Amino acid sequence: MKKDGNDTQIGHRVNHLLLELSVKTKNGYLKDIAENYNFDVAGEMKVADVIEDEETIQLKQYLDQQILNCDKTQEQRLRELKKSRKKIRTLKKQIKELKADEPRVFDPMNLLKKSNLSVEEIRLMLKGSALEEEAPAFYKCEKKYGVNAVVVMGIAIHESAWGTSRRAREDHNLTGYGVTSDSAKGINAPTKEENLLMTAKLLKEKYLVKGGAYYHGPTVKGVNQCYCVGNTWAGYVTNRCYEIMKRL
Repeated sequence: MKKDGNDTQIGHRVNHLLLELSVKTKNGYLKDIAENYNFDVAGEMKVADVIEDEETIQLKQYLDQQILNCDKTQEQRLRELKKSRKKIRTLKKQIKELKADEPRVFDPMNLLKKSNLSVEEIRLMLKGSALEEEAPAFYKCEKKYGVNAVVVMGIAIHESAWGTSRRAREDHNLTGYGVTSDSAKGINAPTKEENLLMTAKLLKEKYLVKGGAYYHGPTVKGVNQCYCVGNTWAGYVTNRCYEIMKRL
């Protein structure tokens, strides 16, 4: 159990052993534990009464891992170190992409206004769905073509029922690209990522810039004019976009 502020003594055998071990292994974590926790239960208190308490710590799992590491070869340790360094580099890159000083944006009146979302934030917004693994692809759509990632997600959610539709599963078509009717084959792609990038490119070049073949303003409603039959599509897509924005 964690010591109180007045207890600075190292009085128990386990604490002495941990201190000795920390010196031999140059392990600062064990030293801190030995100095800040007592491995005796005082008075009438039973272990079962405190085992869930936030003032307790269990070292078994940590020590077991240290023992396991002792049996590893130098080559195995180097491989694990390389993996750890790679993970750290990835995390640093994600932190850089977070752009914490910029707002996260979805503006249905201007789909060329960037969302400033990171891959991990997009993953969070799609968590638990069949679209979650496509988070990097949605990020690329905005990065490469300047189309707001949230609206691309909203279109995919609406058109593919969160990535579960037959066309999504069999044709990798998440966005209804080229599906002009129930019987239409659609303009499909070898991968879901390619379908998303094709859609973002189409939106940018044909729908969202003046002079584009289907330009009716850079809005969800403007895209609706030629992207889908009927006038309810824009409302469905916009609602999906707000729904996932709330997840942030």
